Amino acid sequence: MQNLAKTADRVGRQGVDSRVPLIADAVFIDLDGTLIDTAPDLGRALNCTLDELGHAPVGDDLVRTWIGRGAAVLVQHALQETTGVAPASTLHALALARFLELYATGLCVRSKIYPGVETVLAQLSAAGFRLACVTNKREAMTVPLLEQIGLMSYFDAVICGDSQDSMKPEPGPLLHACERLEISPQRCVLVGDSDNDILAAQAAGMAVIWVTYGYNQGLDLAAMQPDVTIDAFSAVAEIVERAEQAF
Repeated sequence: MQNLAKTADRVGRQGVDSRVPLIADAVFIDLDGTLIDTAPDLGRALNCTLDELGHAPVGDDLVRTWIGRGAAVLVQHALQETTGVAPASTLHALALARFLELYATGLCVRSKIYPGVETVLAQLSAAGFRLACVTNKREAMTVPLLEQIGLMSYFDAVICGDSQDSMKPEPGPLLHACERLEISPQRCVLVGDSDNDILAAQAAGMAVIWVTYGYNQGLDLAAMQPDVTIDAFSAVAEIVERAEQAF
């Protein structure tokens, strides 16, 4: 947990020293693109929906650029990409409903946990960190996915896109998680892959670790000044540190 020599370079809002760990009592973690590569199953459901509507399929690489802003936005992007025009509200509603049905039948067919995730979650839990999964994904999809893929037991709280009134990049979901765990935002760290994660954490007043391997729309988000930038989830265990362990 304290092997700081291996810690990735850090890009701080005010120049965080690369030798200084992030002190926290809780670690909040995004789902799609951070814990699990869900694009293959999201793409499968999208393309089945498009096929039923008589439209051409879209590729997984393109799907990855749309993930992170909720199912409604994902479906809207897919329809606009394949038809060339913004979808009418009736078509969008029909496609969204069908997409959710199809995705629910195969949440974990081709989706994979990213390397290092299970090991790090076990390490953080054993070290006494409170863990929460904070995602824009709907609860009806999030909980079964975490259960089927074997990660649900690690989390003290799961906050979804429909768990309360707002979604990332608003700070509401993170603050809701803080309330659930009775921990102040200043004692929490968010790990995420997108601009939504960075914006939400900064608005909530908590540190944020950006993982570069996820769904970032192909953008280099270092300019948004996350506290730490890492290329592999395994680095999280080397960066966060409990207050009583600090030295």
